[in-house]
Amino acid sequence: MLHKKIVKTWLFIVVLGLLGAFIASIIVDPLDILGTPIIRGVNNYKDRQDSYLDVFKPYHIVKYKPEIIFIGSSRVYYAWEPILEGYDKEKVYNMGFSSLPLNNMEKYLDFVYSINEPKKIFIGLDFFQFGKENFNDAKRNFSEERLKKLSGGDVENVLLESLKENFQVSHLLRKTVKESFKNRNELEVFERGWYASRGNCKDLNEKAYYGSMDSYFNTYRDWEYEEKSVEFLERIVEKAREKGIEVFVFFNPISVDLSSLIYVFGLQDDLSNIKRKVVNIVGEVYDFNYINAYTANRHKLYYDPSHSNKIFGDIVKNDIITGNDTERLTILNSTNVEYKLRKEYEMNHAWWDANEEYIEYLRNRIKDKRKLQQGELKEFIGF
Repeated sequence: MLHKKIVKTWLFIVVLGLLGAFIASIIVDPLDILGTPIIRGVNNYKDRQDSYLDVFKPYHIVKYKPEIIFIGSSRVYYAWEPILEGYDKEKVYNMGFSSLPLNNMEKYLDFVYSINEPKKIFIGLDFFQFGKENFNDAKRNFSEERLKKLSGGDVENVLLESLKENFQVSHLLRKTVKESFKNRNELEVFERGWYASRGNCKDLNEKAYYGSMDSYFNTYRDWEYEEKSVEFLERIVEKAREKGIEVFVFFNPISVDLSSLIYVFGLQDDLSNIKRKVVNIVGEVYDFNYINAYTANRHKLYYDPSHSNKIFGDIVKNDIITGNDTERLTILNSTNVEYKLRKEYEMNHAWWDANEEYIEYLRNRIKDKRKLQQGELKEFIGF
């Protein structure tokens, strides 16, 4: 009898504990999967969302049913605040993902169409997306199974999956509550898919800058062109246009330092050839990926060499909508692509020639596979 009482007591405690954890997971909602109302000091600061983009963003698409989609790599979800003149901000969503491969982009957009067909899609492209490593990279949290289950937006399926996935990240509860209490007066980390806490940064992060530079030494050292990448981009554009969706394709602006790494690794011609291929597919491409006064303005417009901030993101967005060439934007099309690429070539080389010692240092540094140390480039970039 005593044994049975002990077993029942333990079962009761276990069930009670699980129920408590389940309720806590709903209240805290650490990834904003459920859309639990914000309680300051409890769940307002979800600082781990950036590691689980593939998990929570599909649920947001079901929730918001956006009319405007911004999609691309982390360069899009850092810089592009989900606002577009003429549209309710609740209908604009930033579908950026870290190092998003073009094959995954197609699957995400197919999922978006199953929920709601948007009116406009802004597609941000990056040089690394056309490489074999990125194309074949199996993203940790990307799940076709998740997209299939949520496809169509069936209320019962979405509810069950959201409760399950939210409970599976219960290990984030304590940290989310702790950070929310600590940052109870701060804005939310993400806003409709946009990394607001990073995008709103007005100061360059020196540690992140050197970490990113070091990472791209490896990215460009191993870069090889992947032919299938262009095929997937072509399918992405064709599907959208067949549905009557207006498509804007642009190359993200990277800092002068990453442009210089592409140059010293001998990949500049590859980048130009990719731009030609994209123009051939799309017709008109908005190109911000070359050296100018804006991409050279590290301190005011960049968080690190790979990611510009909201200030530059707003400029890029406005330039695309306005549709006019500027110092920072070259609009490429089938009739002008060779002339415009030549002008970009001249602007790039003017900067590289003027910074010959820096370029020579980078050339010598690529032979050395040691980790780039913070402050190592101070003589050339000022920090």
